Amino acid sequence: MLMLLMHLSSKLINGTRTPIEITSTNAHYQRALLNQLQYQYQLCNAQLELIKLMGVELVD
Repeated sequence: MLMLLMHLSSKLINGTRTPIEITSTNAHYQRALLNQLQYQYQLCNAQLELIKLMGVELVD
């Protein structure tokens, strides 16, 4: 995704892309990073729940 941003930035410098396209691409990239973080959080919660179901005591 970073390469795409660099590619679009060079197109902006060359006058073939608009600032709105760059902003839109950046927004999509940020959304993808947020989604990835949310999935990692869900995975951690699921792993903790599995540990609890297996009867492992967690320290408070």
